[in-house]
Amino acid sequence: MTDYLLDTNILLRSRDISSPDYNLVDCTIRYLISNNHQCFITPQVLIELWVVATRPVAVNGLGWTSEETERAV
Repeated sequence: MTDYLLDTNILLRSRDISSPDYNLVDCTIRYLISNNHQCFITPQVLIELWVVATRPVAVNGLGWTSEETERAV
């Protein structure tokens, strides 16, 4: 069993179904967990996810509402 720290980009891709990397990231995380590896996130990753997710699309964010972001977290 190996431990993995998921960074902000991985977590964002795993929650954004419009990302071209969504399937790869989602399948990879599911594979790791189903094979008894542990995936971790840190408070810093959650903060960064919130900032990017709620940032407008026009400035390189996802444009999600606070409610959408809270559900993703």
